[in-house]
Amino acid sequence: EVVWTRRIGGSILRTRQHARGSGLIERSGVGRITFDLDVDDAALLYRQSSIHIAGVPLPSPLSPRVEAAVSAAGQGWRVAVIVSWRARIVCRYCRMIHPA
Repeated sequence: EVVWTRRIGGSILRTRQHARGSGLIERSGVGRITFDLDVDDAALLYRQSSIHIAGVPLPSPLSPRVEAAVSAAGQGWRVAVIVSWRARIVCRYCRMIHPA
């Protein structure tokens, strides 16, 4: 399990990620997003397959969409995330992660 903390504007978002089969589950509070993982052009792609709130699945038309890509960059990793809802971008960020 990995704990990932990031600041988006004035808010702190802390999630826990763990692998399940060939996918990844990310949890925050009562929310859970399941991602299928794929590789394309040397990047690891996170493709959302479901969102659950308090264990209840949200239907695709009602749920936000989270897409992410991780790729090697210089001496670290580039993480790019886009959150959209009803075909509009709600949040987007990119972060460089350098090993300690």
